[in-house]
Amino acid sequence: MFAWEEEEENHLLSWLVNKVPSTGSTDQWLWKADEGLVYTVSSVYICLKKTKGGVFRSLYEAFWSIKVLTSSMTTAWRVLGDRLPTCVNLEKKE
Repeated sequence: MFAWEEEEENHLLSWLVNKVPSTGSTDQWLWKADEGLVYTVSSVYICLKKTKGGVFRSLYEAFWSIKVLTSSMTTAWRVLGDRLPTCVNLEKKE
């Protein structure tokens, strides 16, 4: 697990501590980042564009506007996020 994933996990667990499941209602998923409450890839893209500012925003927009093969784009995205399966990253995962 990466350090940022551990932080996110700890944040989630601390948020869940005092939560109690509700009964008598239907279970459903709502995507609050979209007005229609429907999850779509484009709504995630829009949400990310809104939340990431400054240098990251311009890099993000420039990156996704490049016209290259999907496999090349995926590899580049993994490099930017330090998600390539290198020996160091695989050791961190264990």
